[in-house]
Amino acid sequence: MKIVVAIPTGDRVNGILKVIEKWRKACDFDIAVYTWDAETKKVVESKVDYLFEGPLQSFAINQNLMAKELDWDVFICGADDLFPDFGINLIEKVCSQNSGKVIWVKDGFLNQQPTHVIITREWYDKHGYIFDEQFEHNFCDTDLFMLARKDNEVVKCFQIGFDHRHPLKTGKKPDAIYRLGASSYAADMRRFQQKHPVNIQTEIQEVIVD
Repeated sequence: MKIVVAIPTGDRVNGILKVIEKWRKACDFDIAVYTWDAETKKVVESKVDYLFEGPLQSFAINQNLMAKELDWDVFICGADDLFPDFGINLIEKVCSQNSGKVIWVKDGFLNQQPTHVIITREWYDKHGYIFDEQFEHNFCDTDLFMLARKDNEVVKCFQIGFDHRHPLKTGKKPDAIYRLGASSYAADMRRFQQKHPVNIQTEIQEVIVD
């Protein structure tokens, strides 16, 4: 089973190097990076399996682009502040047992809903994309959750955990990239509310791996 960790990044050379190092130590998954930053490209191109370059664009667009271009069975929607934490060795088994689903794992920051999800190939082939690209940055994960839970296509496995080191968790001062993402929060929230005027509430299956 081919598992890919997909990471959009730029202007955070030290951060992305630490993330790559942690994933390399934790597993033998392929690592793909999309960057808009020449320095990042130069530093990471010998350390990753796949490298994409292009303009600075949204998280949703970047993830969709990598998912479309790469060959994979399992796709982890990573980030340059997302580290592997525990249960990483269970990912292949969980995805094999839940084909056609989106896998919700702990992220150590916002566990009330899936954020950096794991996508199975069967689910992707059915839908043809991961995130709705109308969202500039925020709410694309919440939108995915709403759609997947409506169709009973999401399962929760908190035996697997990522470590999402967002400034709201770490207390560090947000850099320019975080501030850029936050700047579209209000507009993204309006888009989300227009798309989902009614909150879909369905029970989420929690899977346990033996």
